[in-house]
Amino acid sequence: MENTNPCAAAAHSTLAQPATRKAASLPTPRVWGVREIAARLNRSVAWFYEHKAHLKQLGFPNRDEVFGGWDSHAVEAWFDRRAGMASTANIENQMLEAIRGGC
Repeated sequence: MENTNPCAAAAHSTLAQPATRKAASLPTPRVWGVREIAARLNRSVAWFYEHKAHLKQLGFPNRDEVFGGWDSHAVEAWFDRRAGMASTANIENQMLEAIRGGC
């Protein structure tokens, strides 16, 4: 015997369908693991481990032990320094000094 109750039919069809809720967007991770670091350096993970001590001598950021990775902003700042680019903070300080007339 077929169920003709429209509410029961609707409930059954709803239960059979998977939820299609839109997932909340997550922020871009600030802490990078070794794979992300190697990719950012355009090198292999093995290369990174082989050259880690030398990179450290060149000022490469330390691994954050609390979060288990490297701060992506610190890595990007390291690249900027190596390229001779001024940091945003330095630019802002220079602009403020110019506005104040060097005072």
